[in-house]
Amino acid sequence: VIPTRGAIIPAAVGVDIGCGMAAVRTTLRANDLPDDLRQLRNSIERSIPVGNGRGGEHHRMPDSIHTRLVQSGLAAGLEKIKDKHRKIRTDKLDRQL
Repeated sequence: VIPTRGAIIPAAVGVDIGCGMAAVRTTLRANDLPDDLRQLRNSIERSIPVGNGRGGEHHRMPDSIHTRLVQSGLAAGLEKIKDKHRKIRTDKLDRQL
């Protein structure tokens, strides 16, 4: 993370490192948090998909996102791209989408 005047850049090193990150202002202050953040961090790590491994719940597209992709027409567009460019590695594409 690079703090700058008027902005925070969460992915300054590269897009892979910052993938899925968002800088969000909350109402929390340091004194609202416990001294030991281990339990909070463990909870966050269990809840947020990470890594590039195969299988598991973290690597399955949530139904709500799949529904939105279909309804928006983006899924159909992606299928057209896959049909036209058959050498695209689709094993990672759907997961990364």
